[in-house]
This record gives sequence, structure tokens and C-alpha cells, in this order.
Amino acid sequence: MLPQAGKGEAYDNGEDNYHENNAEVRVDNALSGIYIDLHRQSTKRKNFDTQNLSLELSAIALPIEYVRCSHGFKDELPRLVKVAFELQHLSDNDPVPNLYFRTMRRAMRRWNMVADYSIMMLSMLAFSRSFQSMVEQCSEDIWLLIWSKIPEHHESIEYFAKARGLPWKDLLERYHDFTEYINSVQTLGEKFPDDEVPIEHPHSRVVPPSGGRLREPTSRQAPETAQIIINENIYNEELWRDASYPRPMTWPGMWPYPFDPMTRIPFVGYDEYCECCNSNIICACQITDFERYSEPLLEFRDFGKRGNGIRTLKFIERGTILAEYLGEIVPNGSVYDESWSLDPVYGWEIGIEGPEFPAKNPLATIAAKRKGNWCRYVNHSCRNSLTGSVGIVGEKRRLIYWATRDILPFEELTVDYGDSYFTTPENPCRCGEDVCKYRAEDFDQSDTETDIEGEDD
Repeated sequence: MLPQAGKGEAYDNGEDNYHENNAEVRVDNALSGIYIDLHRQSTKRKNFDTQNLSLELSAIALPIEYVRCSHGFKDELPRLVKVAFELQHLSDNDPVPNLYFRTMRRAMRRWNMVADYSIMMLSMLAFSRSFQSMVEQCSEDIWLLIWSKIPEHHESIEYFAKARGLPWKDLLERYHDFTEYINSVQTLGEKFPDDEVPIEHPHSRVVPPSGGRLREPTSRQAPETAQIIINENIYNEELWRDASYPRPMTWPGMWPYPFDPMTRIPFVGYDEYCECCNSNIICACQITDFERYSEPLLEFRDFGKRGNGIRTLKFIERGTILAEYLGEIVPNGSVYDESWSLDPVYGWEIGIEGPEFPAKNPLATIAAKRKGNWCRYVNHSCRNSLTGSVGIVGEKRRLIYWATRDILPFEELTVDYGDSYFTTPENPCRCGEDVCKYRAEDFDQSDTETDIEGEDD
């Protein structure tokens, strides 16, 4: 069953530091706002807020002029800002020096973005109202905290913007004086060239740690084969017929075989109700129809020793429904490709229960090793933030990921792989949580260095 609205564990990291007045949380929410803004602008495509962007471009024109000019005025700016800051403190009630100070401070902040990062980054951030608000309104202590976090985000923002087709170059080219910079990678500061960033799907590349290169995702078992992104489960009836796998005893008696077990078929004595509309008649509901559904904003990221994983770029409220776990539907125990059905990382067993069956009986496995969506990359944690539940939605039986607690921006999404996954000393848990249920010391220490928790690399 899926969660009721609001159910789940409240966020608790042991320090009670999640509240809106906390400076760290406010800064992370502001940085999250940048990603949200860029995503919204990219979904508009040609319908950009050109008036707002023009205003922001006029604001970045001065920093770009500092780059172009050789008269050294850029070296004078820090002194001017210092003078303005002193004037503000000498006359807090005088609107003229305050206005002068704010104007110079805004110019200095934009100039710092160009000097420390790139014109490209400033142009991308011109699409974000959240960034504009930071520049215009943040106090100096909050701005310094924001600035300290920019290094861990600037490469991520570049890929995020390019993967969504944000026309940041077009924005600069509207101003002919900037054209000379467009073809200069060194000046623009591009980390990921356009030909390395496909825009067909934002999760088609793994964002590396700082200094790394983009790469296509592959599984540990088949590193030479790229993993394919799909938008719905794949059922191949011919494959089932060729599987040399007899009709299982747990198969519902009134169902044909072979047959896609994810398809909803109400039959006598076993009425299946849609989790969305609560109807036992086949309906057209989709996951996006849930009141608790929220489109996730995610990043497919390399987490080093933990392998590939998924982090959220915005706050997720507990009880939120995020996505359906997708893959190829294969019969349990099939001999034609045991690596699919027996894979403990990508394979998720689907069962059924009802009057015919005293307990949940397995029907098939969703095998996502070769084809699937972002859900297959979610790593394990004993303090998991997501749970997978099977339920009927519309015409299909679906495995749905939902949030078991509040999840903060930039937190890695995790599920609990369960007791059946951590069964050998070669595979201890490395989540590092104080509530870890499968600690390495519970196994033979000589065997715990061989493998990580099955996450991809």
C-alpha cells in the first residue's frame, strides 16, 4: 500500500537543525532555487522571460567590461566597495551612501562570479530569480556562506543547464560586444563541452566529482554496455514463451499464461483497487494524478566509493510520491538469463496476494540492469529516505518510490535493500549511519574489503 498524506518519519539528524531560521538550511534552499529556476526556464524553451533576462544582462555587462578592459578598473573595485561599506556605517540613515553601497556590492558580487568562475556561469545564473535575489538582497554573512558553497555546485550547475538546453550562449550573443567571448573556452570557463552533454535526457550521463569527466552509466557486471533509459516497463511475450519456464504454481488461476503480470485484470474473488481513485474498475489513472505526487528534480552523480547514486536538488516532503521503478519484466527463476532475475541490485521481485494466496507470492522480477529509469541507481542506507511499494494505479501494477521522511536539498536518495541483500561477509553495509543494521564488524573482517554494497561504478 502507498502512504497516506503526511505519513512518514520526520527529518532528524540528531542535531535538530532543520528549521527555516538555520543559516545553512536557508542557503541550501536558495541554491536549490537556482536549479528549480533553470529547470523551469528550460521547460519553457522559447518562451523565456526576456524582459527579466535583459535586466540581469544589463547588470552583468559591467563585470564583463572589466574582463575586456585593460585599464585596471577591476583592481579598483574592491577599494570602492570598501569605501562604500564605510560610508554606510557612518550614515545608516542617509539613503544616498546606502544606495551607492548596495549598487557597488551587487556589482562586486557579479564580478566575483566572473573572476572566480566564468562568464558562462554568470550567464547561466542570469536565468535564475533565486540567484538575482541572492545578489540583490543577501546580507554579507549569508552571501559569504553562499559563496563558500559555490565550488561544490558550479560544475553541477553547468551540466544541469546544458543538459536541459538552456540557451546561455544566445543570451550573450544578443549583445554584440560579448560575441568575442563566445568562442573562447578559456574565458567562458566551460568544463563540459556541448558535444559531451546530450540533451535528450538529463540522466544520460553521470556527473563526476570535481575535476572528473562525464560518462555514460554502466553496470559493474557489464561495464562495456551502456544502460538504456526507458519511460515504461518492457514486457516481451515471445521472450517469456522461450524462457523454458513452466507456469508457476503461484500464478493466478484465471490469468492466461504467459501474460504481463503488471497488467491489471480484475477477476472473480480478487478485486484490485486503484491506489489513486480507489476504483475496482480499470481506470486511466497515472502516478502524476496522485495529489501527493511531485516531479522530482534529481542529479545522477558519482559518489566515489559508493558508486553511482541519485541526489535530490530540491526539498522533498515526507509521503511524496516520486516515480515508478521501471525495467524489463522477466519470469522469476528463468533459465534464459539468470543474471537478470537473480541480480540483487537491479532486480525487484513483484508478488501478488489475495484470497487465492495466503501470502504474497512472486510473479516476476522487474530487471533494470540493462533498461530502466533513475530509480535503479538509488543506493542503500539503513536510514533510508525512500521506500518502494507495489500497488495498482490505472491499468497497471506498479512499483512506486515514495519519501518516508523529509529529504533536504542535495541529500542522496536511498532505500533499504533489506536482509536478503546483506547475507554474506563479502557484502557488508557501508552506509555509515549510527543505526546501521549490517555493520562490517558483524562479518569476518578478512572478507569485508572485497566489494561495496552493489552500487554501480
